[in-house]
Amino acid sequence: MPDPVWPGRGTRRPRLVAVGTLAACVIVGAAVAYFSTLSPRARGLSLEVRLTPCKDVSLGASGVDGMVLVLASQVVWVGEWARGELGTLPIGRDLTALAGAISPDRETLLVVASTRDFKRGVLQVWDLQARALRKTVALPGWTRREVVFDLDRGRVFITTAVPGGTVYRVDVDAATVNPVFGPGSPTGASVDLAEADARPLAVAPDGKSLVIGTWGATIVWDLDRGRERFACPTAEPHDICLHAAVSPDGRQVVCDEHHGKIGLWDFATGARIGDLAWGSNLGKCKEMAFSADGAFLAVGITGGVEEPGYVALWRAADYSGPVISRCHSDQLHSMSFLRGEDRLVTTGDHTVGIWRLPAGNGAAGGNRPE
Repeated sequence: MPDPVWPGRGTRRPRLVAVGTLAACVIVGAAVAYFSTLSPRARGLSLEVRLTPCKDVSLGASGVDGMVLVLASQVVWVGEWARGELGTLPIGRDLTALAGAISPDRETLLVVASTRDFKRGVLQVWDLQARALRKTVALPGWTRREVVFDLDRGRVFITTAVPGGTVYRVDVDAATVNPVFGPGSPTGASVDLAEADARPLAVAPDGKSLVIGTWGATIVWDLDRGRERFACPTAEPHDICLHAAVSPDGRQVVCDEHHGKIGLWDFATGARIGDLAWGSNLGKCKEMAFSADGAFLAVGITGGVEEPGYVALWRAADYSGPVISRCHSDQLHSMSFLRGEDRLVTTGDHTVGIWRLPAGNGAAGGNRPE
């Protein structure tokens, strides 16, 4: 006597098998897609060296061709990062380091500092080979931390908190300081936004334009003609952009828009290209930069005290990503690319991290994000 066939029994099992097979394929496909992001092509940063020069690494670091500069309040450390041999430079007990940079030939060190009473600023020019102070340039007023080094042309752009709203160009060789934007500059009276505040954020590769953050807009300023080329409005009128970068080919500018998002703009036309996001749950933008070959755009992310610091990395050819790497257990203080190397340097949790980039392909200015 044959087994009874209940209604639907003869077709339900094959359907269940088909659904199970489909679910297994989806799971396997998802697993393959996930693990493919861990391939050498899509892998994020890999730690090469972690340095702990002192207990107060709280300001930042930069470097060029194997040499790294570390700022830590009243102490400046400099040396070969691969050997871990960092020595100190005595910038002065009454000074606090704000920013620094090493020249491409590794012979000169520039340090922007402020007096501890915040009444005046100075630019120190050091001979790295002799470890000797070559000259000191007095800066007007209380200098802010937003400093842009144009090392190829021997220029530094700074701004002051008191008096505020003016951006100055410091010519290192001539030891001269001249206003280029805002009150006191030749065209300052025509710049309404500069009256509130102004911060130099980035210089174009050709040295002809300066990106300046102001309340309500990020301004691309023509240095030769002394006038605005175009403005990138902030997401909210009461916001001020404190971080920006220009692609090495000079075709794009990226600006922090807060809330886990940055905006991309065409540098030639001033047209908005699109947005890139990493999610505000990780934190806010602390730094941003393009790699020297234009292959990567990196954004340093910090969530605050006792919260991890991250770096989000996009491939600039098509802005695929981001691949997000956790770099510090405590807040991220700074992030920059090491000039002349496929590496990135970060500071946070009282340490300095040297990170190797994944293999890059393509330069900025390829496909545009939606």
